[in-house]
Amino acid sequence: MSHVDKATQTLGSDIFESMQFRLQELQSILNASASKEVEVEMIEHSVVEKIGIGPNKTNVDRMCFKKIKWDCYSLATRALLDAVFDKQTLATKTLSGIKKRSKSRIRSKELELDPVKVNDIVQLVKQKCNVDEWSIRRIISIKCSDTANTKRFNPQPSEC
Repeated sequence: MSHVDKATQTLGSDIFESMQFRLQELQSILNASASKEVEVEMIEHSVVEKIGIGPNKTNVDRMCFKKIKWDCYSLATRALLDAVFDKQTLATKTLSGIKKRSKSRIRSKELELDPVKVNDIVQLVKQKCNVDEWSIRRIISIKCSDTANTKRFNPQPSEC
């Protein structure tokens, strides 16, 4: 056996061992998630763990949730909104379902943020930051308005 064959053989076995290790790691995450009620999604060969927040268990990415600073309720609310809703939803929907610049002030379910998810965010921030519900709802309304204005003046998609 030549020197090249030994190197190739070692490289192949290393890759196989690393794949086995990764498979075991993923299996342990799946087993842990079943016992902790954590939803695991496979997205492009990576594992994204989601946790349930609030009374209705709205799904939030675990890593995004860990990064939230609970010192400031405003920043915490905004971070949760970004974790739960996409930018397009925040830009096109409002807390009340009434379009901001509309002459007829008619409520529409299509223009309203999902009230179950909003309630989960409100309850969590209220509990963690010890702040009243209306302050949190005001921040949600401002966030939707800011996102809509950003989308209107900057139509190209922006990623975090």
